[in-house]
Amino acid sequence: GSRNACFHGIGHGSITEHDEGVWNDPLVPLRQTVDLCHLAAKDANDLTRCMGGAYNGMSYGDYARRLDTSDPLKICREISEEFIPLECYMNLASVVFNLSSKSVGEAVQFTETLGDERWLSRMVPVFATMYARQGHTTVEVIDTCGSLQEKLRDFCTEGYINGLVQKAAPNERSKEAYEFCSFHAFSGAEKRKCFERTHGVLEEFWSTPMILRSCASLNGSDREMCIQALSSE
Repeated sequence: GSRNACFHGIGHGSITEHDEGVWNDPLVPLRQTVDLCHLAAKDANDLTRCMGGAYNGMSYGDYARRLDTSDPLKICREISEEFIPLECYMNLASVVFNLSSKSVGEAVQFTETLGDERWLSRMVPVFATMYARQGHTTVEVIDTCGSLQEKLRDFCTEGYINGLVQKAAPNERSKEAYEFCSFHAFSGAEKRKCFERTHGVLEEFWSTPMILRSCASLNGSDREMCIQALSSE
């Protein structure tokens, strides 16, 4: 909501206002930002959104280029709990992905090489969300997610669906995600799980009646599966 966006903006604006020289030690602007976020936040959610905005500001453009490309997650490893390290890893996952030939598998390997594999369950969805913007076929996506450790495969699929919904035009949010969920090689259980995940993302943008109308555009068993997945939530 607007409150979350506001605190995200506080963190983002605070971290990106600094002169380039300050970034020789990124902990300096981060320290100033975390102080501001703690001062402004009324609860843990406010603080998380604020720090997430700060790390988001560090994840692209000139700011990302100032990070150590051989170890972009170093800053996340060095900070204490008050800096909300989870938000650091989740936001800088995009940097790792871009440094890994925009490959989910390579990004996972890079993260493991850096010794940060315990954060992969939160980073893989980000890798897969960015991967969704590249226009891969369903078979390629299945192969990509299937090549990961079993414990990471669902996170990969979840992130991919999230990416399809987010990148779509406002009135076509469900189109590509539903096409993916309707893939003929998926079992009934896999399709249902896929539709449930899609609805979870769609609910951020659409009302339940809008999602139901979108389900109605599907054919036969896929339409029924889509509706059942929505009613089971």
